Amino acid sequence: MRKLLLAFLFAAGVAHADLPCPLLTPANAFILYAGSSSHCLITSQEPCTQGELIQFDLATFGYNFACFTHAFRWNFGDSTEVVLTRASTHVYTSPGMYAVTVTINSPMQQLTLTQNVFISDPQPSFEGEELFSDRGRVPRGYRFIVGSAVGKGDWLWDFGDGTTARGPETEQTHIYKTGGKFLVTLTSTQAPNSYALEVSVPVDRRRSARH
Repeated sequence: MRKLLLAFLFAAGVAHADLPCPLLTPANAFILYAGSSSHCLITSQEPCTQGELIQFDLATFGYNFACFTHAFRWNFGDSTEVVLTRASTHVYTSPGMYAVTVTINSPMQQLTLTQNVFISDPQPSFEGEELFSDRGRVPRGYRFIVGSAVGKGDWLWDFGDGTTARGPETEQTHIYKTGGKFLVTLTSTQAPNSYALEVSVPVDRRRSARH
């Protein structure tokens, strides 16, 4: 009878001196996560990266898990095995949006929390080098290369001088009309990935002198 009364008080949200724990709700318990290399956090807009180690834990506000015995069951949304500890680590092998859930059980109640985690493609290397033809160095010409880029969709190139290019290629060439510093950006059209590279194009002093 006492157990039924306690269960009723929990369901009604009524405080009681005999209850070992307060009512556990999404208002006082939530999922935390942090990436080991991308530094993604639940409080930031940065995505986590495919292949990196992500730490998951439960945080509380005004609630202490030591008040009673609790059991935890994590599901990372990618068909991998569940984890039965309060804190855990996980590695996603494919990009996408994953609904991470943790079910918390105590003798008094059961609560399931959900947190969406976005996993992006690994950040590719972004390099620029001088462009050469059969006749030698192409004046103000550059070859831009994106290495280790994975995923579907086109790349949007912005060469920093008002010209752009779009396509699935991870390599582009460009010839600048003038010298100077230009910020080259590369953006994925299907993921919130953006990369930047500053290139310094030598100024043609002879051409500048004529003008």
